[in-house]
Amino acid sequence: YFSKIFKQKTGLTPSAYRNL
Repeated sequence: YFSKIFKQKTGLTPSAYRNL
């Protein structure tokens, strides 16, 4: 669910989020 919103908001993948 969160991954879906994250993709729509930033267009990045959950993996990229972890890199942040």
